[in-house]
Amino acid sequence: MFDEKQFKKKLIDCDLTLKEIATAIGISETTLYRKIKGVTDFSRNEMSIIKSTLKLNITEFEQIFFA
Repeated sequence: MFDEKQFKKKLIDCDLTLKEIATAIGISETTLYRKIKGVTDFSRNEMSIIKSTLKLNITEFEQIFFA
């Protein structure tokens, strides 16, 4: 289950917006919102891009994507 709270905290820490993350992974903000809410899943490629964009270590990555 995706941890929206930790994800948004990390966005703030990195001074990024949802729009910037959506653009980085090549999807619309609406699609990103659906993924955050669990309506659809993140692909491995999308998770990888988010991991590198937010500079997540393995622990942070697992806490956000596999809470």
